[in-house]
Amino acid sequence: MDLAHAHTSPSHIEGSWRPFVRHLVEMIVAMLLGMAVLGAAVSLVFALIGHSNLLHYAGLRGLLMSAYMTVGMALWMRHRGHRWLSVGEMAAAMFVPYLALIGPFAAGSIPAGQFLGAMHVLMLPCMVAVMLHRREEYSRDHRLHASRSARALPRGLARFNRRVANPIVRLVAGRVPPLAVVHHTGRSSGRRHRTPVVAFARGDAIVIALVYGRESDWVRNVGATGGASITRRGRSEAYVEPEISRGHEAHGWVSPVVRFGVRLLDFDLIRMKRSPALIDTRKTVDIRRRSTGGIAGDATPMRGPSEERTIRSPVSVSCSAS
Repeated sequence: MDLAHAHTSPSHIEGSWRPFVRHLVEMIVAMLLGMAVLGAAVSLVFALIGHSNLLHYAGLRGLLMSAYMTVGMALWMRHRGHRWLSVGEMAAAMFVPYLALIGPFAAGSIPAGQFLGAMHVLMLPCMVAVMLHRREEYSRDHRLHASRSARALPRGLARFNRRVANPIVRLVAGRVPPLAVVHHTGRSSGRRHRTPVVAFARGDAIVIALVYGRESDWVRNVGATGGASITRRGRSEAYVEPEISRGHEAHGWVSPVVRFGVRLLDFDLIRMKRSPALIDTRKTVDIRRRSTGGIAGDATPMRGPSEERTIRSPVSVSCSAS
């Protein structure tokens, strides 16, 4: 059976309205939550700076409400695994009613109440139009949207950060959480390096997000030595036994507060356990890598010294690549 085209069959399309409607309802709920949460926060900010009267202008209120709902909807779509292109199209559709009505409102053709009411009413058909344009995507179960491999930021950005951002971030990394510094040794050069990362402690372990993927140099260096020295809150400690995972099991590695962001961004995570022993950076050791496709799978051992191969796979949650 050709799974790539199975969703176009008439029988599937007929039964696809349920996920289509569920997608729409979920996005509407996310929009309302975004408007409630961000609206309250922005109102508080305007009140604190003494300009809450600005929010009485319907033109500004309409723009802000469109932004609140777009943010809530975009976060939920990313959480459900939609592509950035789809998120961008839906976000653009959210602003179409505002752009279409702001001119007549500014000219005095329609009063403020009708302007805001019509703007909200027109958002729904605009959203449905985009969904029909991408009907195949919105007619599938949301679990099919998730990518089979973890997300990672472009390597070009990693090289830029290594030369420009990292020297600046290192001024505070290791002192101000969640920023930390990973001390590692080059696999070939033997030189010592310091890489700032975003790290979260959980019990006797530390979890880092592989923002630039498993092929980051510092991740491969840590993999080759089986651990690293990590400075956090002004204190350096050794960490060993790195494991890489993503999906449901990896989500349990972090606190509930951090978990939503981890699920939204869908990066690989690396976990290492605290060790009182020093790390011998001259040795190549085995690393257990959990291979998952969005859901944690079985642990599989990576090749070690007995197979005369330096480990190439990574171990971490970073804000840099080196």
